[in-house]
Amino acid sequence: MEKIYYIFAFIFGIVIGSFLNVVIYRVPRKISFAGTARSVCTSCGYQLRWFDLIPLLSYIFLRGKCRKCGEHISLRYPAVEFITGVLYLAAFVKFMNPLEFKPAEFAVCAVLFPILIIASFLDIDTGEVPYFCPVCIAALGVISVVCSLTGVGYTDVTLFWHILGAFVIAVPFAVICFFGGMGGADVQLMAAA
Repeated sequence: MEKIYYIFAFIFGIVIGSFLNVVIYRVPRKISFAGTARSVCTSCGYQLRWFDLIPLLSYIFLRGKCRKCGEHISLRYPAVEFITGVLYLAAFVKFMNPLEFKPAEFAVCAVLFPILIIASFLDIDTGEVPYFCPVCIAALGVISVVCSLTGVGYTDVTLFWHILGAFVIAVPFAVICFFGGMGGADVQLMAAA
């Protein structure tokens, strides 16, 4: 029965990864990813059907090509889905097993991993990290601090260590940023982390 849960965790991850592909593609192009805009082939504009959008499987069955024009589909799409599936599976194995049942930690991972994947791939594509990424990570940090201070159970790290961790990471990154080694969003992302 436990293996079935692992399969579902992986499937849930690849479905989330499929949505992340939409976000990664649309955010730099200023296309809404929450609205009614349908997914299309980036080469010919063919409107993809539901069976063209099955995570991992559609890429395999279509042999990595558009059904309409035959243009090659980037390997990045199944890679993002697979990475997300593996990360969700790893978090599930670590935090949702009967010996170490920590659903709050799994929930944090389930939100944190997609944000980091979006930030990573957008940084690779555009050299920029959208501000919603560090804001979301900072919000997760605040939630973890509140949970630890109230004894809800996420972590037993004290407020001092949270603040110290933010400064120990953010200050060196700010210095590197000052000398042109990286951008301001990187500093924000590391401070939030």
